Amino acid sequence: MSVRKPPNIDRGKHCLRTYATLRIYPQGISADEVTTALATQPTKIWRVLSGKPFDGWFLTTKGIVNSVDTTSHISYLLNLLEANTAFVELLLGAGSTVNIINFWHSDGQGGPGLNCDLIRRMARLGIEIDWNVYQQA
Repeated sequence: MSVRKPPNIDRGKHCLRTYATLRIYPQGISADEVTTALATQPTKIWRVLSGKPFDGWFLTTKGIVNSVDTTSHISYLLNLLEANTAFVELLLGAGSTVNIINFWHSDGQGGPGLNCDLIRRMARLGIEIDWNVYQQA
């Protein structure tokens, strides 16, 4: 029995711009400790002491990944998380939120998509994904 390979999907065909943001809302540790554990400087940090309702650690691919294919942005962030799986498990086990939110702006057609590999990778890590989708009128 032969396995047919699905056609290559151009996921960026109708996308004008896109980026992804890793959002970590840590419980029991500070956002600074997230920076140390991931050995990565965030794009932004929220602190309760600064008047935010909770601590937050954010890393965006905007200006880092040069692609209109959302999967490239998601993969970039998953690479960071997979290199730190034990820490991600620690965060989630402590009740922290770890997820990826995507910005996707199209020419009015199509929509973002995921391939099976990305879905598997996210499932192994136990993280969720969301989109903010904007279509040009």
